[in-house]
Amino acid sequence: MTTVTKIFNYIGGVLLGFILYFLGGFDIAITTLTVFIIVDVVTGLLKAIVEKNLSSKVMWAGILKKVCTYLIVGLANLLSIYTGIEGLRLLTVSFYIADEALSILENVGKIGVPIPKKLKDDLEQLRQDN
Repeated sequence: MTTVTKIFNYIGGVLLGFILYFLGGFDIAITTLTVFIIVDVVTGLLKAIVEKNLSSKVMWAGILKKVCTYLIVGLANLLSIYTGIEGLRLLTVSFYIADEALSILENVGKIGVPIPKKLKDDLEQLRQDN
């Protein structure tokens, strides 16, 4: 392994370690949020293809929104540590999971996939409760 590769690996490890600390670890909550974000991006892309409305400006705005989601989760994690309020991070992650789920449902609905009304209503309720 070359010195450059070792340095790259070291920097990558430190950066990943900081990100994981900032987010509160890579537990089931963050895993679920990440999966929902990925599915939202994919369904959004599929919707744009179906609607023939591909726009790099819209795509970049969506990506920035996802980055901000992780920043808010990280801040909620640090605030949770600082204040000792353990549920703050989980509450924040749950809100964003519900938000992503609603976005996924909207995307697939516009593609033509039928959506159970009860599911959409329950997710909307979860989003409002948080």
